[in-house]
Amino acid sequence: NGLANPTLNRFFYHWDKKHIAVCLGYGSLYNHSFEPNARYIHGKDVVTYRAIADIAEADEITINYNFKPSDQTPMKFKVV
Repeated sequence: NGLANPTLNRFFYHWDKKHIAVCLGYGSLYNHSFEPNARYIHGKDVVTYRAIADIAEADEITINYNFKPSDQTPMKFKVV
């Protein structure tokens, strides 16, 4: 089961109670932050990433893995 695999689970989006999704392209590379500069939005068959703050050319794009940019629920991994 991929959800039980801690390595694979880092790349899944829990789409709903029965489905998971894996983003191709850059989506699977964005790191978590409790102060993100972007967010993701689920569409019917797509995940869209949108900036919520200015992102300078050398800045890393970060998202809150909890979906809501302001959600401070602890992660199951150490946040650095």
